[in-house]
Amino acid sequence: MVAAPLLWGCAVEDWRNADLQLEIAGVDPGTQAIVRTCVDGVGSRDAALGAGRVAFPGLPTDGDLTVTVDVLETADTGSDATRSGRAGPITFSGDVIVQQAAWTACDDADCPPCREAAAPVDTGAAGRLLAVRFLAAE
Repeated sequence: MVAAPLLWGCAVEDWRNADLQLEIAGVDPGTQAIVRTCVDGVGSRDAALGAGRVAFPGLPTDGDLTVTVDVLETADTGSDATRSGRAGPITFSGDVIVQQAAWTACDDADCPPCREAAAPVDTGAAGRLLAVRFLAAE
C-alpha cells in the first residue's frame, strides 16, 4: 500500500531571534502574570507572561537601553498598578546582548512603578527585539 503524500502542511509562524535578552532569575510569576517592560526614554509594553517569556519589539537600533521589568498583580494593569516584584533597571550597552537580573519583591515604598507608558513604542517599526525570560529558582 502506498501512502498518499500530504497535501497540506503546517503553517510556519513568523518569528525572529531576539537581539537582546534579559534573564530574570529566582522567580516563576505564573503563566497568568502580566509583565510590564519599560525602556527608559522609549516606552513600555504590557504582556501576559504565558510560557515564561515576553518580547518587546521595535527598540532603537543604536545606543544604550535601560530596562526595568515589573510583574503586576493579577487584574491590576493601570499606570499605578500594584507590583509583586521587579527586575532592574538593567542597561544594555555596547556589544552586551544578554544580561541577567535578580528578582526583588516589591512593596510600594521601595518599588515605584516604571512610567514610560506616555511614549509607547511602534511595534511595527524596524528595530531591536528584546526578550525577557523568567528562570524559576531551583
